[in-house]
Amino acid sequence: MNMVVATVATFAVYMAVRTVPGLWPEAAAGQGRLNGFTPWHLLPGLCGVVIVLGMPWAMSRLGAVQSALLLMAAQLLTSLVWDAMVEGRPATFPRVLGSGVAFAGAAIAVWKG
Repeated sequence: MNMVVATVATFAVYMAVRTVPGLWPEAAAGQGRLNGFTPWHLLPGLCGVVIVLGMPWAMSRLGAVQSALLLMAAQLLTSLVWDAMVEGRPATFPRVLGSGVAFAGAAIAVWKG
């Protein structure tokens, strides 16, 4: 049901932008073209599907707190990789340290939970 609602909402936004170009000028300017599109841009959507399908399973086995902490830590790690590989933004020490602390917190919560 979640994916049906998301698809309908996405289509509604798409139709609004196509019908009223002044509503979102940046999106309307790219109509008919895939400016800078690469297969990498499909990865976040696939990750979203995995999250939506995987969280109920993880919560039933690990619990809500551990599952949420692991999800946040995984998103931070994935964001560091995405920024470095796709966006060309280097992984700075504060960003890596913050992600490491979050990942360590998730590991402790799962281990002690």
